[in-house]
Amino acid sequence: MGTTRAPYSSRLSRRDATSIPYAKQPRDDRVQEVLALYRCMTALMIASALHEPVQSVCNGLQRMFKHGFCRRYHVGLRHLVYTPHWASRGQNPYLLHDLMASQFRLTLELAIRLCPDWGYAWKPSWELRAEKGEVMPDAELVLLRRQGGKRAEVFVRCEFDRATESPSRVAGQCECYLTWRQGERRRDPNSRPFYVAWITTTARRMAALRAEVQRHVDTARMFLFTHEGRYTPADPATILGPIWQGLGEDQERSLLA
Repeated sequence: MGTTRAPYSSRLSRRDATSIPYAKQPRDDRVQEVLALYRCMTALMIASALHEPVQSVCNGLQRMFKHGFCRRYHVGLRHLVYTPHWASRGQNPYLLHDLMASQFRLTLELAIRLCPDWGYAWKPSWELRAEKGEVMPDAELVLLRRQGGKRAEVFVRCEFDRATESPSRVAGQCECYLTWRQGERRRDPNSRPFYVAWITTTARRMAALRAEVQRHVDTARMFLFTHEGRYTPADPATILGPIWQGLGEDQERSLLA
């Protein structure tokens, strides 16, 4: 059976590159730095990260793509998705998954910029794969907050769910996390505790995941859930608020409750 090709689109072709004049601008270097950091973003996300006008960023990305300084894809969304020129990521569902992780990270970055008492460290999946650990989350997050002379810190393993797997398979992953954590504690009772945070697409999907995971692991406190509707780069402070729910909990809470 042959593969179905997407319709030709001039927005995704470099055929007319020679007709578009291009002289690299300082902003273009900053755009490339952001793309290298996040790996997958829309023009709106890049503009938010750089505090630049969206139209100026769009115009620059158009010229950068035509002249081979980045890649771009149409994934069924309103906005095109951009990646570094050296990162061939393929098509759905991988790009949508990467974009979901990037939007979460961008929202967190914008929130931290507004809150000087907060800080974070982020380790993406491509760095984790190089470390070849026992468990391979989509990202690792260390979130911290300073209050006077005290410092609160939480370690989170992030999993981004595009609803491409069954809830039972997600529950199986949670069982693996729980088994691994229990083994860690037996070897070292002082080993660093962590949450496994599932970020999914909708409230309905989140409810299905929570119910299925709870059937497998009861009310283990290490698992937290949220969905994309609970945070947004347009209002980044939302991501630091009470947007998470644990197993068997009705009330929402923040990571550093």
